[in-house]
Amino acid sequence: MRCMRNGAYHQIVWLLILLGAGQAAPPIALAAELEEPLTLPAEKADGQPAAAASSSTTGDTMEPFDWRDDLYGPMVVDGEAEVTQANPACPGCRADNGCCRRCRLPADQGPAFYLVGIIGPSFGTLTNETLPAVTESLFTAGGAVGVDLNPAAAGWRFDFEARYRDPLGETATLGGLPVSVRAEQLWSTLVNAYRDIELTERLDLYLTAGIGAGGYQSSYAGSSAIFNVDVAGNRGLTGFAWQAGTGIAWELTERVTFDIGYRFFETAGGTTTVTATQSGTVLSTTDIASAFSASEVLFSLRIYEPFRSWR
Repeated sequence: MRCMRNGAYHQIVWLLILLGAGQAAPPIALAAELEEPLTLPAEKADGQPAAAASSSTTGDTMEPFDWRDDLYGPMVVDGEAEVTQANPACPGCRADNGCCRRCRLPADQGPAFYLVGIIGPSFGTLTNETLPAVTESLFTAGGAVGVDLNPAAAGWRFDFEARYRDPLGETATLGGLPVSVRAEQLWSTLVNAYRDIELTERLDLYLTAGIGAGGYQSSYAGSSAIFNVDVAGNRGLTGFAWQAGTGIAWELTERVTFDIGYRFFETAGGTTTVTATQSGTVLSTTDIASAFSASEVLFSLRIYEPFRSWR
């Protein structure tokens, strides 16, 4: 029946109506079969229907049927069917019933708050001015609070991040004595900027850079029982810190995104005064400059509007 859209089809319809009812009536019952919207005729003063109006006659027009509404239903925002067509920022989501964040949120959605949990391996290096560098695999964990300026489309994000790292250290030789060189309580606080680049409706590539502060507890300790000599130095160091990196983010739901990324992190550190004593007498003092850097693989879970209802 849907293949018949020409004048011959209308002639057959009128013939059937004349044979069945003996009078002409507008084929309103067959409106669903027409490809174009149907214009309803106006009524005469006596209440009888007027003749079918031409396509130029004004009146109430039926909206074209959209098969996607029957198959998937209207998209829902905050429990209400407010969005009935795809967000222009995410046209491919319509056939999935608007299941990603960019399709669920209005195109003019304002900035959105989010929280992030972060864990991952950190391949750290402690450099010392007069001693060999210390390299070790560490564990890092932390969190961030941020804002997505346009959650309905790929764009800019900003967050404040705080992280902690495991201590690292090894034994080196200083002045002929074995000395333990360690960096403990490694921390950093950074303000980061992110530029998201959309790959698919759910997958983003991003670039990031951040600046802030970082630090650690620098310690040097050693002794010689033969010469009765002790070496010691301990100082908390704080300095400028920065990081840069890239990663990919996969949108699990409209409010939860999983992120795998790489960062190169560095903090300037500072100098620690190391003193050698013998039987309580100071033999020498040395200022040793150190700094910490790391290549890190981070796994993050980003939650948008975490305090909003999850129903």
